[in-house]
Amino acid sequence: MPIYQVIIIFSLFIGFSAILQVPNLQGAEADLALFKMAKMSFDPWFVGVIGASGAMAALIPSSLVLTATATILSKNVYKVWKPNTSDDQLRRLSRMLVPVIALVTLYFTFNGGESIFTLYLMAYSFMAQLFPALFFSLWKKILLPFKELLSEESLEF
Repeated sequence: MPIYQVIIIFSLFIGFSAILQVPNLQGAEADLALFKMAKMSFDPWFVGVIGASGAMAALIPSSLVLTATATILSKNVYKVWKPNTSDDQLRRLSRMLVPVIALVTLYFTFNGGESIFTLYLMAYSFMAQLFPALFFSLWKKILLPFKELLSEESLEF
């Protein structure tokens, strides 16, 4: 997880420098700052390659998230209501839920918040607030394999 945090810092620096280089961006237009900077710097064919790469980088993880969400809903919600559901029925239900969930997320994309950056900040602050609670709730379990190395007094709380 720490290496991921370093990568996030570099992406923030790149995004903020793009916002500084492309003037007069307001609201949701700030999400396109890096793409507009690429349009100013590169040939149109290479901007197309950048756009296609960005689209693929967004589609691949989102397909996994859609599939996982549909599977979670079918197994953890539907199966609780109907416990006699077979695995074949759950698989078909999961496949039918994928486009439904995609349409719901598409609706929230177009009618949701103004900026992706706002969602990014909310997710990052949620992770920053959740990590200490998760870490300290697992404190004894994390230190248990190293019990021989630590004295008994250091494990007392």
